[in-house]
Amino acid sequence: MPKILLLLMMFLQPHEMPISETDSTFLRAIDPRVSKGAKRAYNSSVIIHSILKDGTPALGSGNYFKIRNHRFIITALHVVDGAKRISIIERSGDVVFAKVVLTNASKDFAVLKINEKLTYTEPARYSVDETTLIGQPVYHCGHPNETFFNLSQGIITNIEDNFFITDASAWPGSSGSIVFSESGKVIGVISAVNVGAPYGLPQIIPYLTRIGMMRDLSPNKIVEALMSSEN
Repeated sequence: MPKILLLLMMFLQPHEMPISETDSTFLRAIDPRVSKGAKRAYNSSVIIHSILKDGTPALGSGNYFKIRNHRFIITALHVVDGAKRISIIERSGDVVFAKVVLTNASKDFAVLKINEKLTYTEPARYSVDETTLIGQPVYHCGHPNETFFNLSQGIITNIEDNFFITDASAWPGSSGSIVFSESGKVIGVISAVNVGAPYGLPQIIPYLTRIGMMRDLSPNKIVEALMSSEN
């Protein structure tokens, strides 16, 4: 816990002048020539800091989305499962609190309602890619091994049941990152990373990442869950 807080204090100092939702000045570090998917992955990325029921802290990734006037976070369910407090941390170090309103255990995703709009993070328009294929380029941005806001790219290498497999770079801390297509549509959520390999053998692909599919997470389901939580 102290290590996490120290790192956040060092790298994420609050800013006084916020940007609007359409102003990307604060995010100008990304190359404007990259794909829409890479931009959305990076610009909408947030840190998710959870306190579990036993007091154990957990650090994961997530992304900020919009559907009309609704704003929300999507992450992996295992990042926030059983949490008694969930904090959403922006690049600036600003924090808002969130609660879980919709989950899918078999595909490992969770929708979070935030108590106020984010200030320094650009929401991505929520739209799901319905035709994901093997070989398709993908992008995600997360916080592997406490390396904050790390943008990665790869391809879909396989499809297994409710999950896609990708060779995009990921590590513990990347869980919860949303994976985008080149056109900026949602493919799924980083669910698990396999970093094992037989000792002594060359690692041509040192890690493979499982992506929970989100094809059946419709905008209507999300809006209904967000509105129901207000009652």
